[in-house]
Amino acid sequence: MNSEQEEAYIRTALDNPNMRCCEAPIEILKESSYAGDEPTKFLMAFFAAGHTQWLAQNYGQAATAFRKERVERAALVLWIRACDLYTSHLYHRPDPNWAQPFFSDEGLY
Repeated sequence: MNSEQEEAYIRTALDNPNMRCCEAPIEILKESSYAGDEPTKFLMAFFAAGHTQWLAQNYGQAATAFRKERVERAALVLWIRACDLYTSHLYHRPDPNWAQPFFSDEGLY
């Protein structure tokens, strides 16, 4: 993925913090799944951007003051869920997370 595409996806995350997992771009799910043992810098930025906006929309601007470590932990669990979602997509297998907010970390710990 080139830098223009990465910027466009980060903008998508910022503009759509309440998207459902079923609305997540397949390219992001695939990129997550093929990232290796840990998310890439781009994927961490993507999930952090979406999660921070999700916090702001659902809990108010004060929620964005969470520690950096908390946002990074959320980005990591969102990445793991994205990998699972991609596997479900590939195998046409139902996934209980499809209806959940994509950038929410609630219930993932």
